[in-house]
Amino acid sequence: MNLVVTYRPPPSSQNGLKTSTFLEECELLLDALNEIPGKLLILGDLNINFDSPSRYDVARIMNLLRTARLIQYVSSPTHRGGHILDV
Repeated sequence: MNLVVTYRPPPSSQNGLKTSTFLEECELLLDALNEIPGKLLILGDLNINFDSPSRYDVARIMNLLRTARLIQYVSSPTHRGGHILDV
């Protein structure tokens, strides 16, 4: 089994992080992990509101997960604001 644990800080002007960069890096990571034999389990806080499927970032990450044949198991809010931020 291959286990990946990740935390993505929320993007802000202070830290200079961008969602688009994260999604590009995530795609590269998933492609690389797909080459490694064994089951894959990804755990973490991506700070993407999975409960807002119409948003571009959510649709893109869900598509990346589907393409990698992965399933988002978290289906109830994990954030005090009532959002699903975890994978």
